[in-house]
Amino acid sequence: MRTFGKDLIKYKMLFIFLIPSAVLMILFNYIPMFGVIIAFKDYRVTRGFIGSNWVGLKHFIAFFNSPLALRVVRNTVLLNVYGLLWGFWVPIVFAILLCELRSIKFRKAVQTISYLPYFISSVIVASLVNMLLSVDNGPVNVIRTALTGADPINFLVIPEYFRTIYIITSIWQGFGWTAIIYIAAIIGIDQQLYEAATVDGANALQRIWHITLPGITSTIIILLLLNIGRLMSSAFELVYLLQAPLTYDVSDTISTYVYRRGIANATGIPEFSFTTAIGLFQSIVNVMLLTTANALSRKYTESSLF
Repeated sequence: MRTFGKDLIKYKMLFIFLIPSAVLMILFNYIPMFGVIIAFKDYRVTRGFIGSNWVGLKHFIAFFNSPLALRVVRNTVLLNVYGLLWGFWVPIVFAILLCELRSIKFRKAVQTISYLPYFISSVIVASLVNMLLSVDNGPVNVIRTALTGADPINFLVIPEYFRTIYIITSIWQGFGWTAIIYIAAIIGIDQQLYEAATVDGANALQRIWHITLPGITSTIIILLLLNIGRLMSSAFELVYLLQAPLTYDVSDTISTYVYRRGIANATGIPEFSFTTAIGLFQSIVNVMLLTTANALSRKYTESSLF
């Protein structure tokens, strides 16, 4: 029977390489967890984590009773659900089509161009969106006016357009990077299966349906589970940079609400305990969603995270 000690000796170099990552994770992920205690206290910097007064569930109750609680939870969930519905399949289709290209040079060029937006700062991405949708000579308004004769409109301050703009932008920014995972999974499929299917007369669509998709099903399920585990989270930077006070009804998410209450508080007094309670609630729900989805996946498929 294999033991951890034997594995440690046999793969000692691999464990040595893991040490820096483990240290960083402990320092920045696990040790800070102690700070969650302030969600149950009236935290004061002068008193510290331990000396601050214990108030129990006061801040959780205050959040749930807040008139904005339902709005920020609803917006966070809807943005993520819409992102899954419209964006989850995009990198899958892109990866499959990319792998069907015969020209390796063209394939590499397209792949490189596709994942470059992932490395662009969200500030620049938001600036590009503002430029494209600008009322003053923005390409979208120019084309719209030329085709319909309608007056230019400011899309970014109209609530009905925010979710569409956010989802399209986030898909454009991330689909190329996510496709790398699917491309790696497709490359790992036994090529003899494709050769045998071709000999049997299968066309490209039949090979994709009967070989490629089944071959990457486990990868699709794992990434879907990870996305489900983030349904109560949102990309703070992009949402914050694209939203405006007029669109808060559809754009104000948990992360932007926490930022306004915890850091950019209008009163000038950061509400650390209140926002920590919101963050803890958010994390608990995410863990519950992930655990439930993983259990269902393990029961009905052969793939699961744990």
